[in-house]
Amino acid sequence: MLQYNFETMETDILKQNAEHLIMRSYEIVNGVNCYGYTPIKSNSPDYQRAKKKALYLCRKFPKMTQYIKDNL
Repeated sequence: MLQYNFETMETDILKQNAEHLIMRSYEIVNGVNCYGYTPIKSNSPDYQRAKKKALYLCRKFPKMTQYIKDNL
């Protein structure tokens, strides 16, 4: 049986929320449908615009902002 402690659960939820936010930002900025998949991290202008929009939207949440900067 898999046991979660609070820190593990918090990082899992943070990861899911950050990925969902970057996916929705990518869809809004670029006018495409990602069909539920998170875009792959890249240096393309489309991805960078979506990342910038996601960072703008989560500016009140420092943990999520830091996670997006570091991992996505």
